[in-house]
Order: sequence, then structure tokens, then C-alpha cells
Amino acid sequence: PVVSCGACARCAEGRPNLCPNRRLMGMSFPGGFAEACVVPASHVLPIPDSLPDDVASLAEPLANALHSVGRSVREGDAVLVIGAGAIGSLAVRAAALAGARRVLVSDPLPARLAIARGQGGEPVDGLEAILEATDGEGADVVIDAAGFPATWELALQAIRFGGRLEAVGLGAVEGPIAYHTIVAKGLTIAGSYACVDEDFDRAVSLLANGDVDVTSWITPMPLADGQRAFERLVDEGDLVKVVLEP
Repeated sequence: PVVSCGACARCAEGRPNLCPNRRLMGMSFPGGFAEACVVPASHVLPIPDSLPDDVASLAEPLANALHSVGRSVREGDAVLVIGAGAIGSLAVRAAALAGARRVLVSDPLPARLAIARGQGGEPVDGLEAILEATDGEGADVVIDAAGFPATWELALQAIRFGGRLEAVGLGAVEGPIAYHTIVAKGLTIAGSYACVDEDFDRAVSLLANGDVDVTSWITPMPLADGQRAFERLVDEGDLVKVVLEP
């Protein structure tokens, strides 16, 4: 969904997701909540015949999770994922596939924690539980897939000295952050935006061969009920991913 210019330095580096002239489908131009939409031919990708369309629709959030995990998680790491929505739960699975020793996951909603557990995550409740699970050191890598002041605070408290923090979630535009903690712990913090082609290709492959199973996450609803779908996602918390069908 990210359309880059193809001519700037970031595009030349193979990082079109960081193109300063990028446009985003559904924000910069009309998106997919319609019976038909227009995108550049370069952004229309084939999927295997064996991969159902509704499952394939999760390739993009999976690619986002693979992008952040691929940059930070190493074999044997203790990983904490904050936020067990679609991208957070997919990050749990991606971290497990990357060889993480443990993948802890924090979220206030039991239903989401159950989904993350199915992806290989270990639900934890609060800082004390995180520290206990990591022998008092804290996580090697924290992936914040929520992005609120409270989750920023938890991330900085739960990460070990010299740890790596991937900021993925965009729950809040701004807020306070413990700058002294960042310096004193010698942390590496990176914003993770969207994905690159290799991430997307791998996401399609993982979904197609069953290494990532999201079939139970999907709730189909008619396109005409799109507004109701968003209301349920926000207000009721009983859905993970809705696929709107024309």
C-alpha cells in the first residue's frame, strides 16, 4: 500500500518504505474499502492459487511484523511484544521463527493474549512478571506494537541494558518519554515503518506454506457493514481482522 517515488536516495537504497515522497493507499489516495480501486501495476502482486484471498489480505501486516523482527531479533534472544493486535501477534510468530529463546507478550485483553499464545507467545502481566521471566535482566528486544505513553514506559523499564527497541505501534501521536533511561541504559531505538519487497514476498510464502496460520483470526463482513466493523474493532474488542467482502 506504500507507493514511493522510485527516484530518491531512499528508494535507490532499496528502502522505498522510507521514501520522503511516499503516498499511502487509503490516505493519500482512495483505498480498498470499495468494490474496485486503482493502484500502480508495480504494486499488484501475484499470490499462489492455494492461498485463499482472505488469508492473503494479512500479508501486509505480516510483512510489517517481519520487517521489525528481522532487524532486531537474533537467535536465543528474549523478546517482549507489547500489544497483541494483528501486527503484535504476527510479530510474536515472526520472533519465534527467528529463533527467539522466549517470546513474552503483554496486552490487557485476554482474547488477544489467547491469539498471541497460539503464535508461540507467553502472556505476562506487568513489569515484575517480565523481569522474573528474564532472570531480572529484562528483554533483549522489545517490540512496541501499541505505541501509547504507557507502553513506551513499560518498554523502557522492561528492556535490558544495551537492548533494542522497535517502535511499531502508532497509538498516540506524542507523549512523554524517559530520555534519561534511554541514555543510561545505552538503548538502541528504531522506528519501524511498513516493509520492503523482501518482507512482503516472505509474508506471502509463510502464509501459503502454513508456517503462519491466521485463518481463525478472520471475520468476513459485507462491505456495506464496514462502519459497524470498525466500531466493533474499537469498542468491543471481540474481533482481530475483518475482511470486507463486496
